[in-house]
Amino acid sequence: MLVDCSAACTACSSSASYCSACNTNYYLTGSSCVTASNCPTGYWPNAATRTCTACSSTCTACSSASACSACSTNFFLTGSSCVAASNCPTGTWANTANKKCDSCGSGCSVCTSATSCTTCSTNYFLSGSSCVSASNCPAGTWPNTANKNCDSCVSGCATCTSASACSSCSANYFLTGSSCVASSSCPAGTWPNTANRICDSCATGCDICTSTTACTSCSSSLYRHQGTCVTSCPTGTYADSNKLCQACPSECSACSSPSTCTSCSANYVLNGVLCISPADCPSNTYPTSTACQNCNSACATCQSSSTTCTSCNPGSFLFNNACPAACPQGTFAKTSTWTCDACATGCTKCSGSATTCSVCSSGYYLSGTTCATSCPAGTYGNPASGTCVANCPAGTFVQGSVCSQCSSCATCSGTATHCNSCATGLILYNNACWSSCPTGTFGSTSCTPCSGTCAACSGTATTCTSCPPAKLLQNAVCVDACSTGYYANPDTVTCSPCTFPCSACSASSTQCDQCAPGYELKTGSLSSCRQTCAAAQYHTVSDDCADCPAHCAACAEIYGICSQCRPGYVMQSSQCVASCDTGFYPQAGVCTACNATCLECSGPSGTACTSCATGAFLYKSQCVSNCTTFGWEVDAAHNKCVNPSAPVSSGATSVAAVAGGAAGAGLLLVLLLIVLVLARRRRRDQGRSISSKQLKAMEAAAGGEGDMYVTPNILTQRNAAPAPGDPLYASADYSSIREADPIYAVYQKPAQSAAEQPVYAAYAAPARTSDVSASDSAMDQNVYAAYNAPGLAKSGASKGDAVYETAPPPRPVTSAAQREDNETAGSRAQVADGDIGPCLDVEGIYASTSEVLAGFGAMTIPPARLQIQHQLGSGEFGVVCLAKWQCKDGQSRSVAAKMVRADAMAQMQDDLAREMRTMIRLKHLHVVSVLGVCQRPADEGGALAIVTELMPLGDLKTYLSKHSPTMDVNGVAPPKNLLLFCAQIAQGMAYLETQRLVHRDLAARNVLVATPTLVKISDFGLSRDFNTDDNYYVLQTRGAKMPVRWMAPESLLFRRFGSKSDVWSFGVTAWEVFTYGQEQPFAGILPLRLIQHLEQGHRMSRPEACPSQLFSVVESCWKWEARERPSFAELDKTLATMVEESVL
Repeated sequence: MLVDCSAACTACSSSASYCSACNTNYYLTGSSCVTASNCPTGYWPNAATRTCTACSSTCTACSSASACSACSTNFFLTGSSCVAASNCPTGTWANTANKKCDSCGSGCSVCTSATSCTTCSTNYFLSGSSCVSASNCPAGTWPNTANKNCDSCVSGCATCTSASACSSCSANYFLTGSSCVASSSCPAGTWPNTANRICDSCATGCDICTSTTACTSCSSSLYRHQGTCVTSCPTGTYADSNKLCQACPSECSACSSPSTCTSCSANYVLNGVLCISPADCPSNTYPTSTACQNCNSACATCQSSSTTCTSCNPGSFLFNNACPAACPQGTFAKTSTWTCDACATGCTKCSGSATTCSVCSSGYYLSGTTCATSCPAGTYGNPASGTCVANCPAGTFVQGSVCSQCSSCATCSGTATHCNSCATGLILYNNACWSSCPTGTFGSTSCTPCSGTCAACSGTATTCTSCPPAKLLQNAVCVDACSTGYYANPDTVTCSPCTFPCSACSASSTQCDQCAPGYELKTGSLSSCRQTCAAAQYHTVSDDCADCPAHCAACAEIYGICSQCRPGYVMQSSQCVASCDTGFYPQAGVCTACNATCLECSGPSGTACTSCATGAFLYKSQCVSNCTTFGWEVDAAHNKCVNPSAPVSSGATSVAAVAGGAAGAGLLLVLLLIVLVLARRRRRDQGRSISSKQLKAMEAAAGGEGDMYVTPNILTQRNAAPAPGDPLYASADYSSIREADPIYAVYQKPAQSAAEQPVYAAYAAPARTSDVSASDSAMDQNVYAAYNAPGLAKSGASKGDAVYETAPPPRPVTSAAQREDNETAGSRAQVADGDIGPCLDVEGIYASTSEVLAGFGAMTIPPARLQIQHQLGSGEFGVVCLAKWQCKDGQSRSVAAKMVRADAMAQMQDDLAREMRTMIRLKHLHVVSVLGVCQRPADEGGALAIVTELMPLGDLKTYLSKHSPTMDVNGVAPPKNLLLFCAQIAQGMAYLETQRLVHRDLAARNVLVATPTLVKISDFGLSRDFNTDDNYYVLQTRGAKMPVRWMAPESLLFRRFGSKSDVWSFGVTAWEVFTYGQEQPFAGILPLRLIQHLEQGHRMSRPEACPSQLFSVVESCWKWEARERPSFAELDKTLATMVEESVL
């Protein structure tokens, strides 16, 4: 029969309570199911098996196989494990009372009970059976890191840091160094201080002491005073034989021994070495405030001072508290009293008695031995002798009862001035004696009146020595005005002769008005004469005459530059040549530049060409890029266009035949192409691409039809697909045009009739309010002017519009005289390098293999033609030399050759070549002309030579320094020239501004001097590669050096350069000019600190030579914001006005 298991069982056998498996929350132990808490001791409820499972053999109670809660005998609980006593973890001990591994005390790593440590943890030390920190080691012990114990200090130490290093001492011991000693063992010079248990030092100089203030023995050189050691005994004491300071006697305030006083106490004075009462001073002395002083040797007694005698020794007489050996005048010696008694009234000298006189006072006269105010009857008082005389002596006259002195007379009567005779050397005239005859008379023994024309005369009545007012003395004659050859001398009121070679002068003998024959007034001076030079001669700087250069009929002063040529010669850049250079034609005796489209010409226009440069062809009398445009063919051998339909006669086509052919072919409009070739900036300095508004303006000017072919300098409207080599062709998109490119030209394709063939040209000029609408952006502020060919009326532009056929010529800012001098010196902008034509190898262009020189064509100079002479200067990347350019006309030109080493950076040579292509086209009076470029042979180093015109007076900084007030031996540059230099620099920079060129290194060192009144800007874009002095500072990683002291803030901070940064540099350059180049800009400011200096508002102060009006202009160039600075156009106008108004 089946029996139900008990409620706790899930399976059972034999009986209901004999379980073999248990329900949830019950666990099988034997054959019974029990709750978890009822599992037998040594068992734990195993939920996995639903059984009471036996604990580990070391456990007496557990909650799992590995979690003991009580341990068997000889085992101890640590965590949930039971271990043997020896296995209790470090820092615990086997506690038999609770059968656990209990924790040792704090700091204890090994212990036998909670209070019995045997080993301590790190930073703890064993003291007895406890572990303590180092600071808690008991008194008299120290923490020994070697054995981790608190070891005992040595005997006498209260505390210590080691066995031999005490820090405090026990009772009756004192610390000296790191040892504790008994009081008797404190070292010499110390004493046992019971307050701090230390052997403290005695006072300085004390060898033995009982306290700091109680010295018992001093060093050998010192004295002991009241327990202290002193270098000397104080005042009021003296040093005894034991070097003790003893008190002086009471009457002494200072002494050197008890019997030797050196000063006395109050109410005592020093007498020798003793102090006594003032009343006890000896009879021949007197008391002062400090001592008994001796009387004067003549005094028997004295008071208050050594010379205030009250009685005298025998042989001396008392007079006014003095004892002289003899009595003074007015007294006599009285031996009975040894005194000086007074003489009687009126008696200045007496003897024996007061009334025995020998000399009388003034106003008294001696008669016998008596002095009286009047003489006895029959005698006269003689003031000269002070006696009564019977007769007055010579030179006197009787006046009452007295003899009075004559005045300048040998003898006189009645009055002192009524002379009867004169002394030797004087002349008697009108009862008066004269050293010379009075004005208006003459004579040696008597005086005779002068002629009426003389104010004074000598020798004769008509030999004048001075003249009446308004008259001048000339050669002993009084005249109304000086004759020729004399000038009125206001200092002497005479007519003084002029100095040869003056034939007439005024103001001074050397201020000439006229010159002697063979001499002339000096030009510019008008007050001095120089020798007149013969024809074809000129005056040098020293005013000597020198021959003009060959072929000159006349030449300029000082520099001998031709101004007029001999017959058969023409003027080419101030030199007389047999024929004009290539690119020029003779006009009125002067070589004038051809139109830019012509290589050779017969006149100024683009339709007067006689030959064309490579890449262009002569079509009739103009140069074109494509002959086929006109239906003609190219004659490449002769660089010209030929009419294929024209009949060919023996060797040449006549003008008539060409004209006839043209007529037969119909009207052909001559296409006028104005190619304005101006410099543009370096590629890296170019601005943004040209705006769409600008392109639309040009398209409108061109008629608004057709595609545009674009180059950086030229826009052309397509008339046919341009071919490579066409000078107007570059690319077929707008991207290559930059805002920085200043010049554009536009033309239309040829049409069938003249009326349909307009020619347009556009020129980018600086923005002007009248030409640009207010809505235009800053980027669009370029003005384009257009004009039409004759006969065209339907275009949007008219001939009256603002048209520039070429760039406006520069306007010199010099006076008429200065302009004439400058032009004569060969500095006119139009022919600045015009004399190079005979030097250019146009007929057979030199074929250089250098890639750097590619594209220079005729401007490339063969090495054999350029003779390098001596060096003029040097820099980091090369040198500047004087050179001779051998030209095809047999003559040579002196030029400057700036040579860059062949091993210089390739990038730098490329930069130089690119700059050359820009600079070689610049033409301005105040910009140095670049004439050509030459690659030196390999055996000379292969250097690149840049050839420029030669500036004979060097750079402006050096020139001004040599002509400064401190170097006036060279002649001081006048202030008006300084202003002129600044105005010329501004004008040159204004020209560069119109060309969109940024100089980046404008400074006085980069301005060259042609004449004392003409300067030119040089080295734009190049100078940074040639300068190595401390004016330059590396601002970029590639090593380029920049002129930081001349740079604007935006250039220093952001490497931004523009026309306004050049304006800042111009201000610094003007400051240099007015310091005569003798001061460094921002001197004393380190380059790296300069921008901070500028940000704080600091600028340079006004130079002494610079007027306030001009300096205000200079200061405007130093505005922090670039937009607030003036433009060069504004500076040019302002400074030109100052020059004209002569503000200096």
